[in-house]
Amino acid sequence: WALLVAAGGWALDPQRLLSQYRSQVWGTAEGLPSMSIAVIAQTPDGYLWVGTTEGLARFDGSRFVVFDRSNTPAFKLNEIRSLFVDRRGALWVGFAGSGLVKFEDGAFVEVDSMERSVHWIGEDARGLWVAGLGGLWRRNGDAKDVMVLGVEKPSVSSATFDGKGAIWLRMTDGRVMTERTPGAFETVNRPGRADQGEPSKIWLNAEGEVSTFTSLIGWTWRSGHWERQPLQLPTGVGAGGNVLVDSDRVSWIGLYPSGGTARAKGDRVEVFAPQHPAALGRFGPMLEDSEGNLWLGSWTHGLMRLSDGPMASWSTSEGLSSDGARTLLEGDDGTIWVGTTDGLNRISGTGVSWFRQPQPPAAQRAYNWFYAIATDGQGGLMLGTHAGLARWSDGRIRKSPHLRNMPGGGVFSLLRAREGAIWAGAAA
Repeated sequence: WALLVAAGGWALDPQRLLSQYRSQVWGTAEGLPSMSIAVIAQTPDGYLWVGTTEGLARFDGSRFVVFDRSNTPAFKLNEIRSLFVDRRGALWVGFAGSGLVKFEDGAFVEVDSMERSVHWIGEDARGLWVAGLGGLWRRNGDAKDVMVLGVEKPSVSSATFDGKGAIWLRMTDGRVMTERTPGAFETVNRPGRADQGEPSKIWLNAEGEVSTFTSLIGWTWRSGHWERQPLQLPTGVGAGGNVLVDSDRVSWIGLYPSGGTARAKGDRVEVFAPQHPAALGRFGPMLEDSEGNLWLGSWTHGLMRLSDGPMASWSTSEGLSSDGARTLLEGDDGTIWVGTTDGLNRISGTGVSWFRQPQPPAAQRAYNWFYAIATDGQGGLMLGTHAGLARWSDGRIRKSPHLRNMPGGGVFSLLRAREGAIWAGAAA
């Protein structure tokens, strides 16, 4: 087996198309105790911990070891709602209905808790914080302090620390509260209009600012009020749920309740294609591991990992005109040219664009089947096709003026010599 450990971390390559990430999925057939995952964490030793409705699973990259109430005395129930790794590397496990358990020095130990249904665990210099259906409390050594939130129903669904260390709470009734001064909380005004939906889970954007979604609209708290952001989800994908900002400042968004995953770079939002595994199921927990891989936990489809993989593939799924690639050329500016059986393709930082020679239907295949590409020394390309020699320039493909000097038939190879002459291999 191999631990999930790396010397340094990096994020998924943000320049890749969504379809170019390698995906791998694990479920109960691979050893997970349940297909419903609530939370994911990674401890300093490299192990991945997966909290499910039927127990806790430890993953080493090859196999799962399951801990539940049948083999772990500290577990009174199996359903797990929260995981947290503290500054010492200890793992805290929050249950739905049976409080807290701590894993340290190879053993699980039940911890005295003032909260039975633990939705969030965090830590700062003041101690360990625990939030759930009963509110928010702090543990510092043996001392435990309940925070007075001043609301009729102090039930917390999610929480986070902001960039200044203040705690923000998203309550189960939809309201958002903030720590105005240490230990003193107040409700802030809701973002947007009432008909735009309740705020989703709160999260920190790439600048460390508290943010949320109301349906498809992103909001950030600035200077005492919610400011609408250019980040907006496309219609038809549900609403924004959990959000993870990776180490390249790219936002990964779990879509709720429709399911699926989106990637946001700046104000540009991309959604995985319907047939991709990341488009299936409701993804809640997300984790960027020490190798930069993205882990997604689903309420219905188990555990998934997105990684760069050793290579990025290009096909019609990424925008090529055809899957039949016959010839390649790297231009002086780094542009990749791909000659296919149905068009010439240009791959650059802005994506894929393709070119064809307009011809009657009967001649389309011969004129747009490309065998060879060479630069012409004038900013254009010489092209070998099934119908002979052609030239690309200014975004168009035309018959080459040299065609009259060529023998009939296709041109299968091209080479531009150092002195600028173009050599062509053609069918006689």
